[in-house]
Amino acid sequence: FLIFCVTSGFSTLLNQDTLDVIYRYVQKTPFKKIFERSGSEASFINEAIPTAYDSRAVYPNCKSLTSVLDQKKCGSCWAFATTGSAADALCINGIANVIPSPQRQICCDNKCLEIPLKQCDYGCNGGVLTAASLYIENNGIVSDECIPYEENSSKPCFTSCSKEGVKMEVYKGLYAKIPSIMKVSENEMKKGIMIGGSIAVAMNVFQSFTLYKGGVYNRTDGDFLGNHAVRLVGWNDTAEVPYWIMINSWGTEWGMNGTCYYLKGKNLGNIESQTVYFSTTPPTYHGRQVSVSFSLIFIFLLVSFTAVLYLLSYVCGRINEGEKKRDLQEKEARTQMLREIGERRYKRGLKNRSSSSVRRRRLSSSENEDEKDTSTRMIDDSEEEEESEKDIEKVGLLS
Repeated sequence: FLIFCVTSGFSTLLNQDTLDVIYRYVQKTPFKKIFERSGSEASFINEAIPTAYDSRAVYPNCKSLTSVLDQKKCGSCWAFATTGSAADALCINGIANVIPSPQRQICCDNKCLEIPLKQCDYGCNGGVLTAASLYIENNGIVSDECIPYEENSSKPCFTSCSKEGVKMEVYKGLYAKIPSIMKVSENEMKKGIMIGGSIAVAMNVFQSFTLYKGGVYNRTDGDFLGNHAVRLVGWNDTAEVPYWIMINSWGTEWGMNGTCYYLKGKNLGNIESQTVYFSTTPPTYHGRQVSVSFSLIFIFLLVSFTAVLYLLSYVCGRINEGEKKRDLQEKEARTQMLREIGERRYKRGLKNRSSSSVRRRRLSSSENEDEKDTSTRMIDDSEEEEESEKDIEKVGLLS
């Protein structure tokens, strides 16, 4: 196994960036209990979750929660959603109260993940929440005052503020949380909003969403336009139609001053399928830090690799058994065929010998008959000679 890790470079995957991703996909396997997270955050699941909640009302002084930004024509929704959610978490935890800079994210974040498929962030050409959130965990965020948004991802990564007279300050101390893989429970989403102030979610966009003006958005009409990322900052279960409270990144002219009430509980547009949020608490597994749980990840991968090897050896063994069985059957068939050929040749030889003996007997019998005829003729001749001699004698006597 160690040789395999060294030769294939597989061991490079076992780093801080991919541990949470591995955990996310383990959630749907029998190993879920081994990697189940615990700690102070888990208590939110057991506490009474309110029927209505709005982070903007709970934290009215947080600039990121009360501001609506505009990504314009750049496909940078993923950067707006993740940096906004990170800024919300920084604010409600008393670390910093800033409007984040998506510009730094789209220029500096070219992060790729290889698990389970290759996923990368491509600036104005799109990105993924998982990779973006892990980039923020490692590199932090800066304020929009330091690096204002320019709708351009072709610039080199910023090492200082683009605005003169402003000193760059990088805000760190957050950990990305990735609750699940396919379908996120409502409690998980609510927990994320209460812990981090907001959650970043991915969704499908249809033409009807671009025309939204108010009320609860509850349909997906028109053409499918692509994927999008937004923030959810609250919910309301007491309304006639339950909804999520959404902050979009299309400016204040869209929707209700840039916000939306979005149908809850129906996974409309797959909005309840993928989410990330931020916390100041490191991810833990059974109460231990990720660095400690590295051994569990290694054991899990070792067991998986061993199981794959066993499966391959079993399949190869069955194939070899099948080939041996076929070879044995072919050998037996050839032996049987040779035996039948030998028997036919033996019978043919007996038949030929029998025919030859019959011919010889016939030939000998014919020769015997010829000899008998000859002897008979000789006897007859001798008798005739004797009779002739007798006749001669008789004639002499007469003469």
